[in-house]
Amino acid sequence: MRTPLWEVDVAHKTACRWTCLPVTLNAIAKGYILDRVCVTAMQQPGVQAVLVNIGGDIRHLGVSPVPVHIADPFAPQENAVPISTVRLQNQGVATSGNYRRGFRIGERWYSHLLDPRTGYPVERVVSASVVAESALLADVLTTAFSVMQPEESLRLADSLPGVATLLVSQNGEIDANTLWHAYAA
Repeated sequence: MRTPLWEVDVAHKTACRWTCLPVTLNAIAKGYILDRVCVTAMQQPGVQAVLVNIGGDIRHLGVSPVPVHIADPFAPQENAVPISTVRLQNQGVATSGNYRRGFRIGERWYSHLLDPRTGYPVERVVSASVVAESALLADVLTTAFSVMQPEESLRLADSLPGVATLLVSQNGEIDANTLWHAYAA
């Protein structure tokens, strides 16, 4: 029997770490925080709209749609001409990919995103953007879509209500589901 890496005692509100490995909530934390912050802000007197950006994950609440630019993963500058623009209204958008975070060994770039099926860094999808009803859902799906094959991601996005996705592959190919085009500004 394996010893757990962490032990959480909910009753006493404590956690014990039995390993040197950290616990991270990278695939869901920002989205969850965005959703909570926006709901809390909208409850304040006089607030009619909220748009919050945490590290590129964005959440909007309000009556008027707002344009949000999607970065070109091949552009060397973060303020380069966007690859796409979408209109958000009471939605979240998140982008994940291997183009800004990772490391280089020799001539090869390694993503910070790992494929759990192989344990190796992802390579094919360099950028996955998702628009969804919440920032949490967008955050989770963009990580999954970075790992999955583009065809699988598009099918999954089309099967989920209100989910739009834009995928950029390492070879420069751009794929989007029909709903992405409906949200395009």
